[in-house]
Amino acid sequence: MNQNDKNVKFSDIKGEYILIDCTAAYCGHCIQAADELVEINESYSDSLTIVSFSQDPKKEVWLKSLERDKVAWNSIWDGNGRYSETSIKYGIQGIPTFVLINPEGIIIDKWTCYSKGSINNRLEKKIVQK
Repeated sequence: MNQNDKNVKFSDIKGEYILIDCTAAYCGHCIQAADELVEINESYSDSLTIVSFSQDPKKEVWLKSLERDKVAWNSIWDGNGRYSETSIKYGIQGIPTFVLINPEGIIIDKWTCYSKGSINNRLEKKIVQK
């Protein structure tokens, strides 16, 4: 379910590239990454769709973190945290974890942790902006 109470499947999300952001409200590195994700959402709007996947077990905590982090893109929560089917499918072992999927649906990059500028640096190497 996303922040607008709509059921969302990753397979329904379309975009030239998709960046999955596995995050949680209590994660310090996830909070630090939020500002960069806001910038990326604007600067890559023609070529990239961001989807955050929350590892938070409590819905209220997740929703409050979306306000704090100014999340304007789809954020998905299933209430199962690190035991969710999505976490298992993508092999999420720590947060934040980022998964970059190309237009053909192939994972072309995956990394864990965050430092200032690290997301932009990875995207610049993988995505040619229009």
